[in-house]
Amino acid sequence: MANNKTEPTVSFAQLRSTLLTSQINKKDPALFQFLNQLIDMLQLNKDQTDTTITNLPNLTDVNFLVYTDSLKKLINSKTIVEFLLRGLRADQPDPGAVPQGSLYFVTDELVTEQTDGFNWVAYSA
Repeated sequence: MANNKTEPTVSFAQLRSTLLTSQINKKDPALFQFLNQLIDMLQLNKDQTDTTITNLPNLTDVNFLVYTDSLKKLINSKTIVEFLLRGLRADQPDPGAVPQGSLYFVTDELVTEQTDGFNWVAYSA
């Protein structure tokens, strides 16, 4: 018997509207910023995967962002959790130890940085 289960449709406008009306930006600005960036990243990933990927020179040089572990079938695929990190500055991983492009929210400084594979670069302040 075939599995006809479909994934729920995600409305990024509805997610953003819910986030904005939740008043979390007043209660916990750091969490608000993190969730807002998560929505941006999810939407960007969905937009990119909705387009046709052609002429990839080498699949081993490409990171694929997937929603769940059950979708990790592509070479170098990473779950969203592997790209969105947060914690104290002292606990920030080496920029080469995480997938290039990962975001790290420094909770004790309220800033977000992105790795280029060699350095953590300011993403927001």
